[in-house]
Amino acid sequence: MIPAPSVRIVTTAAPALGLRSPIDLSNRVLRFTYEDRDDAVDKVTVQLANPDLVLLDRHDVLGGAVWQVSWGLGGAMTRSRAMTVRTVRGVEVLTIEGHARHIAMDQVVRSRTFHGLTRSQVMQQVAAEHGFQGAFAQIVETEEPFETIHQVAETDARFLRRLARLENFTFSLDEDRLVIGPASSLSEPVRVFHWRPGRNDGDVKALNVESNLALVVGEVVMRGRDPREKKTVTATATRTPDEQRGFERWFDRVSGETGRTRVEERTAPAGTATLTQPTTVTSPAGIQRKANAQLRRLDADAVKVTLQVLGDATLRTRQVVELRGASRRLSGRYLVRAAKHQISAEGYVVDLTARRIVGGEGATVQPAGATPPANSTAAQTPPAARPSTPVDLIDPETGRTQETTR
Repeated sequence: MIPAPSVRIVTTAAPALGLRSPIDLSNRVLRFTYEDRDDAVDKVTVQLANPDLVLLDRHDVLGGAVWQVSWGLGGAMTRSRAMTVRTVRGVEVLTIEGHARHIAMDQVVRSRTFHGLTRSQVMQQVAAEHGFQGAFAQIVETEEPFETIHQVAETDARFLRRLARLENFTFSLDEDRLVIGPASSLSEPVRVFHWRPGRNDGDVKALNVESNLALVVGEVVMRGRDPREKKTVTATATRTPDEQRGFERWFDRVSGETGRTRVEERTAPAGTATLTQPTTVTSPAGIQRKANAQLRRLDADAVKVTLQVLGDATLRTRQVVELRGASRRLSGRYLVRAAKHQISAEGYVVDLTARRIVGGEGATVQPAGATPPANSTAAQTPPAARPSTPVDLIDPETGRTQETTR
């Protein structure tokens, strides 16, 4: 028997707003939704029953009031999370929206300039201003310094998100930590979901694919213009052979005229496309770094799915889950990008937005022409020619058989 879902909402005493003691609003909850995203602040939406209109005269639902929110199944509740009330609508049924308290990073618009710093150094400096330091600020280092980096009429949250997007990093912010960097694929799955279409005994209620499965980019070519040298600078990023999703580097090409076979090298994985883009970056190192980052982003977005699963209060963003029974193409490990918890009279479900973690992800892309590691298949010589094998070729016009070798 599945335990009943429960929601607990307690207001926080705030004398400045006239709140002298905390009030429990749990018995008024009709519908509860908590959205946990790695690219935006957490948001909670609650529908409260108000048939006696009492809540309209209370300060508990005024903008700026702070709630402690938790939810779960039976006694397995999440830890309390502080939310600030932002909007209130309705009369007999109130719809209240609150944001996580770290939304303060997204309230004040600022304009300033940073000189001679890398983007990661700027992000670390801004994060420290809001108390995210040390283990609470996990920001991946970048190498290229810039003469100036401008923050123009932006909140700090939007500024950090823009800098992260320029490096093709993910941006994750909650009350515990700030994480900016490539999506991690090294964690073991915290949950395994089984897709059983047409049956009611699976833990996946709905599965949808949001990406174009026919498009796989295996190579990115980035072109920029060097104004000093007055020439076009081109940088190419490809996946290393170990990361090409099982595609072999060498293949046998059969001549249609002679029937003979020769060994050739692939320039890109089979069935993949080459993407060519212009860029305003002028330095060769910057163009190469941008090509690598673009390929990482395209590879991360190759397979994106949305899952509706049975309620589980432990599901959060940046967790790794595994999907089974959804064909060889879709089954595998996924990184959760958003988790939307919904509790109502119909029950408790979680809508997950996730992207596929491909095999071999976690290693870096390599520039074209770079020396591969010694243990990589790229460093191996092409396979030796196979011994000649006699075969019979039939002439389609005369029907005669001619013996040849392959």
